[in-house]
Amino acid sequence: MGGHLPTRLLLAGLSVTALLAGCPSGATPPPSAVPTATAVPAVTPTPSLWPWMPGVIWTPGKVAAVSGTIQCGTVAAGSPSPPANGPVVNGPVVVTRHAAACTVVASDPRVTGPGQLINTVRGLVIWSDQQIKGPEGTWTGPVYGVYDEGGVIRMFGILVGSGAYEGSIYAVSEIAQAHSTTADTVGVIQPGAPPPGFPVAPSLAP
Repeated sequence: MGGHLPTRLLLAGLSVTALLAGCPSGATPPPSAVPTATAVPAVTPTPSLWPWMPGVIWTPGKVAAVSGTIQCGTVAAGSPSPPANGPVVNGPVVVTRHAAACTVVASDPRVTGPGQLINTVRGLVIWSDQQIKGPEGTWTGPVYGVYDEGGVIRMFGILVGSGAYEGSIYAVSEIAQAHSTTADTVGVIQPGAPPPGFPVAPSLAP
């Protein structure tokens, strides 16, 4: 009898193991650790002109999209007059430092008022020194453009503000139909300075 004891113990152990393996576990696993809430530090937004241009200061109330017209007709005293029909596509046109008095009407009063264009034309290329006198300051800067084959002129310039407008620029696009003295304008007033390399002083050539 004593020789069968290890066999009986082995069988008993196997039976208990089989029983445990076949029974579903009713034990509850230990609770997993609950993540501790981490305080998110407050982020101060970087002042910017656009979200993708950090570092350029955005000043609420000073930035505006602008549309309007500029009408130039009266020639300043002592200024040479360009040909009556404007640039001639079949031949060279040369006009140097032609000054014309203008009236600017815009959706923003800061760029509304009397003005002046001093134009130089070489063929189909034109560059001008433009000035607009607003109610509290003056905008001055170069404007460049070209005439297309139909005589339509498209120009772009950046004018720098002075007086109450010091520290701001007016980037403006102007389009005038052939033989018209009025140009439609769209632009943006914003704090800042012209981009590097863009001339701000009056010039005789592009």
